[in-house]
Amino acid sequence: MDLLACRVRQRGCRRPGKRNSSCRRQIVASRSRIKLDGRGFGTESTQPSSFFFFWIWKQHIRLLSFPHLAPRSDNFASHMAVEKAKEIVASSPVVVFSKTYCPFCTRVKQLLAQLGANYKAIELDVESDGAELQSALAEWTGQKTVPNVFVKGERIGGCDATMAMHDGGKLVPLLTEAGAIVNAKASATATPSL
Repeated sequence: MDLLACRVRQRGCRRPGKRNSSCRRQIVASRSRIKLDGRGFGTESTQPSSFFFFWIWKQHIRLLSFPHLAPRSDNFASHMAVEKAKEIVASSPVVVFSKTYCPFCTRVKQLLAQLGANYKAIELDVESDGAELQSALAEWTGQKTVPNVFVKGERIGGCDATMAMHDGGKLVPLLTEAGAIVNAKASATATPSL
């Protein structure tokens, strides 16, 4: 008698809550058969089938024989994102990685606009791969937050570092040296500190 028939028989017991001994023996036999059956066929087995182990072994051999068919890891994707970030930084004298809703990013972009600097703003919340670029920047520079400002391919820092450079009088000469500001004297005297 299988497990299903035994359960049906349990419901038909005369005294609720009490089972006769033959019914108990059948339940124990059914449970032991479920636990010991390693073939994996039928609905009673709880162990994986031998076909599953064969399939895993086959995939292992396939990947050893043809490594180019293996799925690419996250290291490859992060490497590509870091390379893209480095290309973006090299493409322009001043690059600001920012987000449209960030007030610190807005403050840095307003400062650069008041100085008359030509800069390239990469809005990470608008870009399709913005999250990957931000994690690549965190891996490359160690800074997880935005804005992330680069001048002449070198990282300046975030909002506080950029404002501190401007207050110290070091930002305008650096932007002029990078070629981002054409008329340095007019912008240096006309721009009040933010």
